Amino acid sequence: MVVTHRTQSSHSATTCLPTTTQVHDDSHFWRKGNDLYSPLCICFTDAILGATLTVTTVWGTRTLVVPPGTQHGALLAVKGAGARRVVPGGLSAASSMDDGSDGQVDRGRHVFQVVVQVPQLGVLTAQELAQLRSLQALLAIDGD
Repeated sequence: MVVTHRTQSSHSATTCLPTTTQVHDDSHFWRKGNDLYSPLCICFTDAILGATLTVTTVWGTRTLVVPPGTQHGALLAVKGAGARRVVPGGLSAASSMDDGSDGQVDRGRHVFQVVVQVPQLGVLTAQELAQLRSLQALLAIDGD
């Protein structure tokens, strides 16, 4: 990717300095435009009941609310935690003055794709299994 940075001297002359930025692949994130994406593994109880989680972004940790009833594959976003927006002629003015505060920098979102984890039968205790069977009967969920 080639980004042009414009600077202005005290003599009102504008200088363009094209630079090449190399972006490496990362197994934890993928990018679409200015939005960054990554999977978010949650347990099935958090998906059902909801939760407030601490998530890791490229800009540090943030709080993410998982609403009750969240389904596998749902997308949950943290605004301002994505890639900096690049405008013709270089980075946006706001992004060049990154002060690390939330919402102060012109960035995309960090979008988390929910992966609901279901415990393996061998991991559940007999009591947990009995409670899940009771819940299944209470909700009249077909076990087949």
